[in-house]
Amino acid sequence: MLVFLRSLCIGAGISFAGSIGPSAINLTVMQVSVEAGIQQAGWFVLGMILTEFIFIRASLGGLRRLLLHANIRRILERLILILFVVLAAISFFAAFRDVQSSSTFSSNTAGNGFLLGILFRLLNPSMVPYWLGVNAGLMARELLPPTPAHFNAYAVGCAFGTVVALGLYIAGGAQLTEFFAGYRQLLNLAIGCFFLAAAAWMAFQNHSRKPGK
Repeated sequence: MLVFLRSLCIGAGISFAGSIGPSAINLTVMQVSVEAGIQQAGWFVLGMILTEFIFIRASLGGLRRLLLHANIRRILERLILILFVVLAAISFFAAFRDVQSSSTFSSNTAGNGFLLGILFRLLNPSMVPYWLGVNAGLMARELLPPTPAHFNAYAVGCAFGTVVALGLYIAGGAQLTEFFAGYRQLLNLAIGCFFLAAAAWMAFQNHSRKPGK
């Protein structure tokens, strides 16, 4: 039971950390909330989360089979390390440049938030390398037991973490827009440090592991 809850909490924590920072998705969610209302923003987020949940759960089975091969497992571990470094670099870069909302969501297209959420997530491929890398890293380090029950708990946790993070943007709306205008740089720096620390931890773990494991 404790391992089951750990899988749930790991998924929630990772998805919350990956969703809370300013991005095109969060800026879009805020714009939907301001222009179309909280209800449409909720449907929009639900469409995105459902798409992401299906992708995460479907990808875990394939990764489980791949990780049975030691060489592939080592390659995936290095890929997740590179991914964390790249995400840290992107966050540091975003902290020192002006980011404007690139959202094209307007009140004229706010009639079907759920379908638009699905379409928006499908057209934003950032979740593919992110979740493949994170999931592979967790499984390779045996932090996520390769069983259907734990995969389900982890995927539910991921959905919950995203709901909480994006819910803050829905609830805050214009207020959060003003807040991040003043603290965007600090938040991006904090997120960059988080990913950099995760990369350093993985590098240390890989270096200290006994040969053959």
